[in-house]
Amino acid sequence: MNNHTNPHRYAVLRLALTITALASALADAVASTPAPIVYATDDPEIEMFFYPASTANGLGSVRDRGATFSWFSPQPGFPDITGSGVDPGRRGSFIVAGDTSATIPTGLDPSRYQIESVTVTLTMLGSIGETPGGPYDGTPDNTFDVLSGADADPGRPVEMWGVDFGGDYETFGFDGETDPKYFNSGDRRWPVSGGFVNGPYEVYPTDPIGADVSNNMFEGGYSATAPNNENAIFNPTPFAVGKVYDDVGVEYAPGAHVTQGDLFEFDVDLALPGVAEYVQSSLREGGIGFFFSSLHEPNGHDGDVYYPDFYLDNVSSGPNPNGDGPTIEVVVTILDESLVVGDFNHDGAVDELDYNEWSAAYGSAVTAGSGADGNGDGFIDAADYTVWREAFSLAAAIAVPEPGGSAMAGILAVTAAFFGWMRWHVGPLLPDEGADD
Repeated sequence: MNNHTNPHRYAVLRLALTITALASALADAVASTPAPIVYATDDPEIEMFFYPASTANGLGSVRDRGATFSWFSPQPGFPDITGSGVDPGRRGSFIVAGDTSATIPTGLDPSRYQIESVTVTLTMLGSIGETPGGPYDGTPDNTFDVLSGADADPGRPVEMWGVDFGGDYETFGFDGETDPKYFNSGDRRWPVSGGFVNGPYEVYPTDPIGADVSNNMFEGGYSATAPNNENAIFNPTPFAVGKVYDDVGVEYAPGAHVTQGDLFEFDVDLALPGVAEYVQSSLREGGIGFFFSSLHEPNGHDGDVYYPDFYLDNVSSGPNPNGDGPTIEVVVTILDESLVVGDFNHDGAVDELDYNEWSAAYGSAVTAGSGADGNGDGFIDAADYTVWREAFSLAAAIAVPEPGGSAMAGILAVTAAFFGWMRWHVGPLLPDEGADD
């Protein structure tokens, strides 16, 4: 009898088993590839304008219009504003938020929400006007350039931010929930006692990394997120800025006049660190919302007031009872848990971009299972690199174009052909284990 192990036979068998396993994995992936889900609304449940006065807070904030403006430059005869929690520099702002729970499943691991796109539109009610700081600007402005007068392009952009909560608030409510953790339409942004504001705002705009931007124009301005509740001047990156296009899809030129009826489109930049995580966390909770503000400074003290003013439609009277209000569209794919291991940037692929995500976040603490936390322990460390490395190796082994029905037949044909090749071409070269020496 031949008592010697034939290394060639077992090498070929191992290769055969590997190809079979990869073909099976690819077949399973094709069979379970989900279709995108589209959440779209032209009537978001929460549309509220905020201004730092008790009479414009709470139910008074549910209006048919919302403006964006700020105050950060000294004006003769008026005390300098310092950017407090009661009177923030971004004085005129509004929230748009929608209930996604009926369309998009809630409560899933955040990494299973593969965000394809997020778009919000606003329709202009009032003209900005052709004044310094008023013409169209479709690009982010640097805060330091704005403060120093060095901003070279005309106008100011309308900026979109995330929403975070303080005080008792924890999340949006859309059904009139009485639990104080829910912020519903008509709830107060500031705490009020005896008819007066008695504390800093409890709902505020954030940049993609979670920093309160209400007073980013002020040294020592109040911040709900900074140490000791005071921030230095900083230049935040918005989730998006509003862009306006003509009838053939060409973006307005810088400085162009914008007026009533112009549609501002906000396409969320999912490549920015923290943006995808914000959207994923929001969908997990069942609702998504954004703050809108701008650094337009109205010259209101001499009667000339120029700043953006947009339709809201949560009331049945006023100039916009039946339409032209904000819209929200979210396109998301719900991934099978087995398909997302190592996909730290949630783009549906395990690649070098996920390594970059891990490298940039290395050493940080995060919400368990979010971002590059591959093993779900709440820390970005070497163990998460191991998760990515193993997932990357497997992804590279089966990196082929996504097959349809005919390609699936090809997978099976390749597997069958391999075994046919092994039988007719490799088999005769291998000694029979039952043969004599």
